[in-house]
Amino acid sequence: MASIIISKNVLEEMIKNDKENLVIVDLREKEEYEQFHIKDAINYSYNLLMKTNNFGENITKNKQIIVYCERGGRSIYAARRLRVLGYNASSLLGGLENYLKN
Repeated sequence: MASIIISKNVLEEMIKNDKENLVIVDLREKEEYEQFHIKDAINYSYNLLMKTNNFGENITKNKQIIVYCERGGRSIYAARRLRVLGYNASSLLGGLENYLKN
């Protein structure tokens, strides 16, 4: 199982080397997601995730899940909760804001 928090560099390596086992989840609201998101990320809002405690049939527990939000606060909480539920989840350090920095 990967670390609970991963860096931009680690995420980029995962995308490059193991894309088929990776699911990137944008936890922001739909409107924010539609403005910009990490390539191939799916949108599943934090509020919906916290209400349902799962991704439904959208994401299986055998995938490596990387969650992110704007700055990383909500996503670290979500990753911890997902791990308790049996998902292999990690949070992107600093969220989308950090990811977009050079």
